[in-house]
Amino acid sequence: LVMAMLAPPAGGNRWGEPADIAAALSWDRFLAGTDPMVKPYLHWACHASAFSAVVPGPVQSELSAARRAAGLRNLRWSAELRQILAKFRNESIPLVVVKGAVLQRSVYPDPSIRRMSDIDLCVKGKDIARVYRALADLGFAVRVTREGPTPFAGVAVNHAWARSQRS
Repeated sequence: LVMAMLAPPAGGNRWGEPADIAAALSWDRFLAGTDPMVKPYLHWACHASAFSAVVPGPVQSELSAARRAAGLRNLRWSAELRQILAKFRNESIPLVVVKGAVLQRSVYPDPSIRRMSDIDLCVKGKDIARVYRALADLGFAVRVTREGPTPFAGVAVNHAWARSQRS
């Protein structure tokens, strides 16, 4: 069902007819086995496709709750990104925003269907000390050490930041 809901609407659905798929499905297993990252998109998909008529109300409600939670979480990430962008602009630190924050605004039909769990920024290595100071000024703290794991060859450090817990 997930693959059928994610399939583009044009050109027919190679996964089968929505009613046939739904009839052979355990909705409890569907909800339990579906990755939470996908649920917001599935909510949008079941309203933008033939699945709206076959997905039971309680299932649509759970998908809706996941989408609403993703939308609220994304608002927080967007606010933090605006703070970071303003700080970097004021400090003349060049950066490129990549992955989720860009994709949710450029690829997805609605930002609330692309759940984000972080903000990915690319900065120049020569600016890293200034980046550390700027992020620390905003209340972020490093979550991994400089000796921490690297994501792939050629990357010196996996810089992961988290907002500090303040009282």
